[in-house]
Amino acid sequence: TLTADDRLALHDLCARYYVSTDEADVDGFMACWADSDDIRFESAFGTFTGRQAIRTFEDEHVHRGMAI
Repeated sequence: TLTADDRLALHDLCARYYVSTDEADVDGFMACWADSDDIRFESAFGTFTGRQAIRTFEDEHVHRGMAI
């Protein structure tokens, strides 16, 4: 069972994720991810594993003016 603090933390994480995406803030977007190379991001554009692969995708995506 999630505590109220857990729920608030998840809500805050989702808000930061969406705001950073909308504002093309790659650093803010990356701050939403765990500090681990085991993370994976799946999108309609492909699957990206590890922080560097996700950052590279997001950098390129933002510079093309596309939203996730």
